[in-house]
Amino acid sequence: EIGPNSPLAGGGIRGVIVARLAIRSPAARAGLQRNDVIVAVNRYPITSTEELRQIASQSEGLVLTLRRGQGELLLMLR
Repeated sequence: EIGPNSPLAGGGIRGVIVARLAIRSPAARAGLQRNDVIVAVNRYPITSTEELRQIASQSEGLVLTLRRGQGELLLMLR
């Protein structure tokens, strides 16, 4: 999670930082990388891992909106 003391907080970014990723997980196969910042799940902005888990538990597929470097991209997970 990006809290007020995070270096990313100064840029107005809110979301969840990917700190670890299982190599053969669906997320890794879809292209998620360490240090990506998940800013939305299924178009709903998130600011915590709890929000991410809650949305994921209610969905069969996920569309993640990510910040990577200076860009933003979408990843689809099934």
